[in-house]
Amino acid sequence: MTLYAVWSANTYAYNGNSASGSTASQTYAGSQLTAQSNGFSVPSGYRFNTWCTTNPGGVNGTCSSGTPYAAGANIPAPASATVTLYAVWSGNQYTYNGNSASGSTASQT
Repeated sequence: MTLYAVWSANTYAYNGNSASGSTASQTYAGSQLTAQSNGFSVPSGYRFNTWCTTNPGGVNGTCSSGTPYAAGANIPAPASATVTLYAVWSGNQYTYNGNSASGSTASQT
């Protein structure tokens, strides 16, 4: 009896981290990959910041314990069968200018 190895490609899966929609998974086939652009619906009041290898813990989380990858950045070959990249969202920042008023108002996030 002869046994044959069966190989499957490693992939990057994308998780919207509380956002609806989807971003297509990528299969690593021995060539350089670049992180996908965001395909998820942006939560109201937020903007897409980066992808993270760990779950940032909600819409206003950070990528403090994982590796961040900006959309379009080169990403290495996945280390395991499937690596999930989580969307990191940042609150929109608004600047208020006092219309003909004296003084100023700080930016709000």
